[in-house]
Amino acid sequence: MISQGVDGFLVPQESQSIAETICQVLLANNLAASLGIAGQRKVEEKFPWQRLAEKTEQIYSISCSQEVHYQYRKA
Repeated sequence: MISQGVDGFLVPQESQSIAETICQVLLANNLAASLGIAGQRKVEEKFPWQRLAEKTEQIYSISCSQEVHYQYRKA
């Protein structure tokens, strides 16, 4: 999902690697802003609101049409 250096960074779970990548982002002109813009664009393309709203509506519709039975247990 992440395009290395375009909309984010994948780094090893080592403190040195994480620190180096953070420094790289902070020191490069406009890198943080461009990563943010590219990341937002990717999310908007992959997860459009209309599709998410339709999926949510389907889930609610299915859930509301089914009878729900609860069993209570005494502790």
